[in-house]
Amino acid sequence: MKIIISTLIILIFPILVSSQERLILNDNVFLIISNNAKVVLDNSNPNAITLAGTGGNIVSEGERNQLVWEISNSTGNYIIPWTTKPIVQGGNGVKIPMEMNITSAGNAGGTFNFSTYETATDANTAYPTFPTAVTTMNGGSPDADQSLMVVDRFWILDNTTYTTIPDATLSFTYDDAANEIAGANTLTEANLQAQRWSIANTSWEGLLFGATNTATNITSGVSAPAADFWPVWVLVDQTVPLPVNFLGQEISNKECNNNISWKVSNETNCDYYEISRSFDGNKWEEIAIISGSGTSIGVIDYEYNDFTHFTNGLVYYQINQVDFNGKKYAFEKIISESVCSESEDPIIFPNPTKGSINIKTIKEGELKLYDVTGRIVLNEILLPTVNTFELSNFSKGIYTSHIKLGLKEYIQKILID
Repeated sequence: MKIIISTLIILIFPILVSSQERLILNDNVFLIISNNAKVVLDNSNPNAITLAGTGGNIVSEGERNQLVWEISNSTGNYIIPWTTKPIVQGGNGVKIPMEMNITSAGNAGGTFNFSTYETATDANTAYPTFPTAVTTMNGGSPDADQSLMVVDRFWILDNTTYTTIPDATLSFTYDDAANEIAGANTLTEANLQAQRWSIANTSWEGLLFGATNTATNITSGVSAPAADFWPVWVLVDQTVPLPVNFLGQEISNKECNNNISWKVSNETNCDYYEISRSFDGNKWEEIAIISGSGTSIGVIDYEYNDFTHFTNGLVYYQINQVDFNGKKYAFEKIISESVCSESEDPIIFPNPTKGSINIKTIKEGELKLYDVTGRIVLNEILLPTVNTFELSNFSKGIYTSHIKLGLKEYIQKILID
């Protein structure tokens, strides 16, 4: 049996349509799936969808408007002739076919539920909710919304009915004449690569796949191995993948040495990590280079031991991630740690300051801050900890601090710039 559709538009409403043999789309016909309907093909052969004459078009434009293909344990190159909405529906009817070349079969009885849709905004909303809920378009380091670096379209290849998932290579076609890469987006088309949402980690994997031909608007050579063939895909500007996740950092002090450790997940093109150190929070020096893992999956722990013997004061550390093209990302949090203190002298930092100062003491005391006229502008009790005082409402200039700790008094100039 063959179902031949030619020279007309068919709207599929919430019913189940099944074909025993081939679905032949003839002479540029549109098959439009809407209202959360499913078109089911129970023929596992790649020719179950055949384009005749001038070809044909299948329109989804909704995550639950699905083409269900019972591919089972077959292999071959499966082509979905996706097309954007036709002109009569307010679209432009551009062909955006997707290919899935299965090279290693899954289990018998498995199906793929295919769908794709252009998002309503440049922020890539609304996010897919099934078979997995995408919760963010954040990425990069520091972590920030990167939706303007992503094509405004999701592709869904739901293989959750498989127990043994196939291996495949994918290609995606996008519409560069529509709002998918235009609008407020800031992406560079030639940089587009495919990226997938990990159900296991509930985040965008750091791995990027394929290469884009800007003449044909096709991103091809996208690897989808069975081990992590996740259902939801986007095309992203590879300069800001979605994301290299920074999971946190810690610092510990032992025998006057500092151990700095940090965690990341899903690295992409990570060349190395640069460790810098400062004693006032303003002037920094690079002290170490730690090799990255390139492109990786999962969580990786890194650490660095600063064996410099500090006898007094505070020290800051900054971790920067550097990728293979030299682009540097500063982690969002600068960490600092008290080092061995063999003196009772108070420590004031940062100095110069643009807004606030910290005063670290090991005993209780008193602070008086004088302006250039000798007038007391701040009079505070100091506790045996790090005391923070806001100076942003003070005029720029030089001030003099008088800190009294027991019988000792310490005088130091402070610059507010």
